[in-house]
Amino acid sequence: GKPVFVEKNLEVLDSKILGKNRNVVKMQVRDAGGTIVDAVYFGDVERFLTFMQQKQGEPVAFTYYPTVNEFQGKKVLQIVIQNYK
Repeated sequence: GKPVFVEKNLEVLDSKILGKNRNVVKMQVRDAGGTIVDAVYFGDVERFLTFMQQKQGEPVAFTYYPTVNEFQGKKVLQIVIQNYK
């Protein structure tokens, strides 16, 4: 399988729902060191957003694996979130 990482103390900067079935959340997250990366979550979007609202800007922990997203010829690191708490 893919290497999976855990990151605590992540701040979600903004998020939007994508996909015609509204089943993807795309967001930007900032780690404790100030690095900002793109992140995506596929799954139970309603539950994920409810979780995020309950956190109200508090740091969150994600398990994720990194991928490279190629968009209009640009390669961008993005993390795919698997679990959250």
